[in-house]
Amino acid sequence: MEKLIFSIFFLGSLSLSAQIGAPIFEIDNQLFTKEKCNTDIIHQNLMSIDTAYAAQILANEQNVQQFIAQQHYLEQLGIRTPATVYTIPVVVHIIHLGEAQGSGSNISHAQIESAIDNLNDAYVNASPYTGVDTEI
Repeated sequence: MEKLIFSIFFLGSLSLSAQIGAPIFEIDNQLFTKEKCNTDIIHQNLMSIDTAYAAQILANEQNVQQFIAQQHYLEQLGIRTPATVYTIPVVVHIIHLGEAQGSGSNISHAQIESAIDNLNDAYVNASPYTGVDTEI
């Protein structure tokens, strides 16, 4: 009997500890939990136990900060470095209901290209967008 009570208590405490930092919210009478991504937890753990990992992360951060400082310095001098244009291959998966291409939920190739062009325009602050050229 003691083993059963201990097992129930132990399993219950595990399920409660898994919920720490995971507040519950409700939408239309349905309960949802907001789960944390483990990336930050793993990163912090590696930073504390793996000196090579920590050194590489810090070196990367220093390189980024040095690059940013260099860009600010060049901008103050009025020197603008030409941006490198990268072409990134993109694969688009269309989930549809079996309609012919270009009808219903099976959008056309032209619609896909238009959406990608629209994203590219947004990133470089081309009309009709107003903001900052991210140089991406």
